[in-house]
Amino acid sequence: MKKLSLDEIVTVLQSQRASDDEVCDAAHQIFLTADRRAATPLIQRLAQSSDSYWVRAKLVNALSVLRLAEATDLLLDIFSSRTEHTDVRGAAAIALGGIADPRAVEPILETLKSGDSRLSYACVAALGEIGDPRAVDSLVEALKMDDVLAPQAAAEALGRIGSAAMKALPELQNLAENGSDAQKRFALEAVSRIRKSV
Repeated sequence: MKKLSLDEIVTVLQSQRASDDEVCDAAHQIFLTADRRAATPLIQRLAQSSDSYWVRAKLVNALSVLRLAEATDLLLDIFSSRTEHTDVRGAAAIALGGIADPRAVEPILETLKSGDSRLSYACVAALGEIGDPRAVDSLVEALKMDDVLAPQAAAEALGRIGSAAMKALPELQNLAENGSDAQKRFALEAVSRIRKSV
């Protein structure tokens, strides 16, 4: 892949005739450089485009590294849209977690409670990044999910929340005893972090 200049990235993002590969290359360059100067055309492309789902997912991933508060409304719209592909919605959840805007907590909790297993990990990871105590009950439930990564992410999230997650200790200890090796490690670390925060 050829390294693109900022002007080339902006040109690609603003062009409706750019190929999917060109748009993905531009998004990848933004992802690698985290150049905020590309934010406006990136946001405009996401808001106005009818790109394929995999191109939109790449664009949202690029936006996630910028952690722009001004992108929160757009990301909430993308995440909440039932017509968006799951990959795009999951990328939007991760991006919302990076921004850590508390307005994202309720929509993410609703989606997590809906039982859409395709979005479980992204929702749990986003809640962990946000670190809002309102997520504790849902994160405790996520510890019990029949999923490889969601329980690990839930344990990590509860550890970040700290003392407000005290009621999660029994389930974390259960995961530490009965989970996979990785889940055990994450659960033990969360127990330690919660206890130290009291």
